Amino acid sequence: MSDRDIDAQFDAIVARWDDDAPQPPKPRTVQDITTAYAALSRAEPDPATQPSPDDDAVTDAPAGAGDAAAASDEPVERVEPAEPESWRQAPSVDAEDDHFEPGPVRLPPGEDLGYWGALIGLVGGPLLLLWVALASPFHAGWWILGGIALFLGGFGLLVLRQPAHRDPFDDDDGARV
Repeated sequence: MSDRDIDAQFDAIVARWDDDAPQPPKPRTVQDITTAYAALSRAEPDPATQPSPDDDAVTDAPAGAGDAAAASDEPVERVEPAEPESWRQAPSVDAEDDHFEPGPVRLPPGEDLGYWGALIGLVGGPLLLLWVALASPFHAGWWILGGIALFLGGFGLLVLRQPAHRDPFDDDDGARV
């Protein structure tokens, strides 16, 4: 298709841009609506042509045994499907025996300097940088350097507090908040 044809089609689209789209005719009677619905819905089998489930003469061959069932003269008994079992019910959320009681909280002792140093560094460093940004003190560069060093020192202490050899699959209590 050439560029001129594309431009002509584009111009035709733009020229008809504000035109109303053609609407399909609306059904006028109940019979029109019923036939339109019947055409859109899926066809159901006619109950008069279906065999009744109580008929004992109905023989069903198992899948894949078409030749064997045709060769035998005996009718195969139809096996009714078993009643589906109800779903098992889960234990109730409100059950008293399943009540969760969290263990006591164990904080580090007050003399654990690594913990308190990490806490002061991780909180104090950003607070010092915030103070420098808001107050603009004399020698602000040194205060910024001190805030960054305080934060990095706290992070370093936090990393040093980790156990040296840790088994990820053993002694996992999950997240603690």
